[in-house]
Amino acid sequence: MSSELFTSHKKNDVIKKRIVDKNKLIVSYLPVNVKNMAKFKTSDLKENIVVFCARNVDEKQPWLFRQMRDNLRDNNIQFINTLEHNFSKKEYYELLAKSKVVVSFALQENFGFSIAEAVYLGCVPVIPNRLVYPEFYSKKYLVLKQNSIKLIFIKIMFFFTYYVRNRISYY
Repeated sequence: MSSELFTSHKKNDVIKKRIVDKNKLIVSYLPVNVKNMAKFKTSDLKENIVVFCARNVDEKQPWLFRQMRDNLRDNNIQFINTLEHNFSKKEYYELLAKSKVVVSFALQENFGFSIAEAVYLGCVPVIPNRLVYPEFYSKKYLVLKQNSIKLIFIKIMFFFTYYVRNRISYY
């Protein structure tokens, strides 16, 4: 029997249910390295930046982000699709650390690592009320009609105003 690969959070289940012999178990840890990211955490001073850090594939709907960016250019907000730039990991984390909002239009998501990284670095998530997001984030960050650019923009503007006055709790 060959070795089997599982993520760290499944290890105990796999051993307990005897899915694989524990001597043949290879554990892969999550790809988010909080230790490396911690040095990028900044003060509460954030810029009016909305980031989209998903892959440019159909199920992430990047055209909705471009549509939002194109329709809302005159609002003193920067809209940055991280994959339209050639950021190093350091530059990427610096961008997340100074951004106020991270947005997702995902139709398919298994965990949402890029959203988790952005939230860890202080971005407010504006995310779909579906997939894995309702399990991890409070309802105030979820958007019911995800394809409505107007509703998403209203939520983003609320958080821009609110962020200045209050430190936001994600749960």
